[in-house]
Amino acid sequence: MKIRNDYRRAIHVDFHTMAGIYDMNDFDAKQFARLMAEAHVTYVNVFAQCNLGFCYYPTKVGVMYPSLTKDMLGELVEELHKYDIGVTAYINSGFNNEILKGHPDWWRRAKNGNRHDPTVIDGKEYYRRYEGCFNTGYADYLKAIVKEVVDNYDVDGIFMDCVPLTHCYCENCRKDMAEKGISIDDEPNVYKFAEEVRVNWARELRKVVGDRNIYFNSWYTWDLGLNEHHELECLPNGAWTYEYFDAHAAFTRPLKEKALYMTGRFQNDWGDFGGICSKASLEHDMFDALMSGFGYSIGDHAHPSKTLIPRLYKTIKEIYTDLKQYQKFNDNAKYKADVGIYISSKLIRKYDMWMNKYLGHLLGDLKYTYNAILNLESINDYPLIIIPENITLDEEDTKIFDNYIKNGGKVFSCGMGGLNSGKTEFAIEEVKNTVKYCGKDDRYQTFFEFNDGVSEEYGEVQWNTYKPAIMMEKVSGTVIAEDVKAYFDKEFDGEKFNLYIPPEKKTGYPTAVIGKNVAHVSFDLFRAYGNQFSSAHRELTRVILEALLPNNLIKAKELPVTTKASVTENDKYLMLNIKTTYPGIKGALVDPAKGVITDHVYLPAGKKVMVKGTGFKKCFSALTEKPIEFTAKGDYTEITLPEICGFIMVVLEK
Repeated sequence: MKIRNDYRRAIHVDFHTMAGIYDMNDFDAKQFARLMAEAHVTYVNVFAQCNLGFCYYPTKVGVMYPSLTKDMLGELVEELHKYDIGVTAYINSGFNNEILKGHPDWWRRAKNGNRHDPTVIDGKEYYRRYEGCFNTGYADYLKAIVKEVVDNYDVDGIFMDCVPLTHCYCENCRKDMAEKGISIDDEPNVYKFAEEVRVNWARELRKVVGDRNIYFNSWYTWDLGLNEHHELECLPNGAWTYEYFDAHAAFTRPLKEKALYMTGRFQNDWGDFGGICSKASLEHDMFDALMSGFGYSIGDHAHPSKTLIPRLYKTIKEIYTDLKQYQKFNDNAKYKADVGIYISSKLIRKYDMWMNKYLGHLLGDLKYTYNAILNLESINDYPLIIIPENITLDEEDTKIFDNYIKNGGKVFSCGMGGLNSGKTEFAIEEVKNTVKYCGKDDRYQTFFEFNDGVSEEYGEVQWNTYKPAIMMEKVSGTVIAEDVKAYFDKEFDGEKFNLYIPPEKKTGYPTAVIGKNVAHVSFDLFRAYGNQFSSAHRELTRVILEALLPNNLIKAKELPVTTKASVTENDKYLMLNIKTTYPGIKGALVDPAKGVITDHVYLPAGKKVMVKGTGFKKCFSALTEKPIEFTAKGDYTEITLPEICGFIMVVLEK
């Protein structure tokens, strides 16, 4: 059979349908396929089994939708393949009301024996859906569903949604954990056991699909080699927020799989039938995909009988027409990164993913490109590694970092980042030779001041750290910022707190020290920036990065902080990607406030940007193919940008 796996311009179609739709047989598969083809779509996820547990084809294993009398899945596969559009059959694996309500022995259970994750209202537990455990007969049921679909339909792949990485205390799990000597109160090993169950289940399904692709929609499978491609789901104007994609794309970019940014057309969230976000909003998400070297997928929710919305697919056609033009140049392009952010795979299940959001935002504001790395096999791909706060190093990690620095690598750490596993001293030899760990900083509020000559704009001010972490002493290197104590701490005297706490004087301790190949900041710089967005914290980071990594990929001092930039590259072209559009904050009555994009942001012509590399034959806009002024300057090419409306992909032909 022919396997279609062109994921560049995809559509993900949800079809979670409550019982009671009486006219579902009116669903028009021909119109569905025609609209997809006209919109230049190359790949579609269509529905085999939804998260209610209904199947949309004649099934001998599951429960067919009550009013459906035709083979909807079969019709969709046939019609889409007429246009040579790839088809993945969607199967929800985590939730299934129709099957699980009759199989309490298959339920995922909480420690108290109840169904998992209830909503508690006035002391009573309510459940929106049934969740299954893959250590029960439910795993066999899902395997049978997948086999039924691949045996009977010419699908190009299977999309397994809602694959949870979470614990279960059902009878089977308790019994198997007891045999392995795992106490139900030993939460880390309970989670480890749950992960082993899911990985074994996923590998069994991998065998069932044969040559077809299978995708498990759960970030825990990123580093397991189970997927041919990855789909990073993010509705940025919904619960995910506009910070989510960049933080998680950083984990996905280093993988070998093809990757898609799966956004959605919804104004609110999945299943928002009456909500279509602006064209500019969908284009903004496409720009983010292009900046990371990703393909692009737009999520929709098909109406159970009225099929698709033609007006929406007219807009998607306009967007995908532009995307085809961009892809003339950036096909098979890879994102180039200056910096690797080390997030140990030994800690990833506990790691605060939002920390990566904070750090990624800071690096993006300074126009440094970055990837997150889960292990140190690829450490030498990056000239500089950042060790975020609270990431400690064991002996194996330490040896790798010591060799990395001996071979010319640079390390930038902050807070307790880079301490040994026991948190008694810094682990890396050169860091120990630069700063000495003097214990945890228990002060509520601290300040720092740049030393003379470090920053003309930010000198002579005592800046709040917001997140004290450790005390340290200089051993060698250069102190660029010094610790400043407050007059008093935030204390309660029985009547009031000390709320207004001014800085008093320097303590003699350093806040930031730069050595030959390393730098360390004593407070939780990245988390503090994520919460407060202090320009002084950005300036402190800039000074350190310019000292350790003077030859970074992009030099863009004329671009606003809100503008984002990246470099992608293939065999023929190097692309400088610049995005000027950013979300406005809406929703003052909700917490947190949501970002919404309605229009693009313009950047006037004439801004100059430098990109590392020379010897290019041509420089032009990917979308218009109009030439752009460029000139070589040392090891860099200086580009004079035209006016930008939202985004530009500047193509440098090799």
